Amino acid sequence: MRHGAEDPNPPALVTAATTSRQWLNAQMGNSTPSISATLVRIWETLLSY
Repeated sequence: MRHGAEDPNPPALVTAATTSRQWLNAQMGNSTPSISATLVRIWETLLSY
């Protein structure tokens, strides 16, 4: 994710994204890393808009 003046996301969303990524890795990272990586990519893409 981008950080800086051009980043419209408040710290709360950044924290939520980090927590969600950690949760996804804990829930699915070991068994289905490809799905976990895809969901994280989609989540970060949604946050970028």
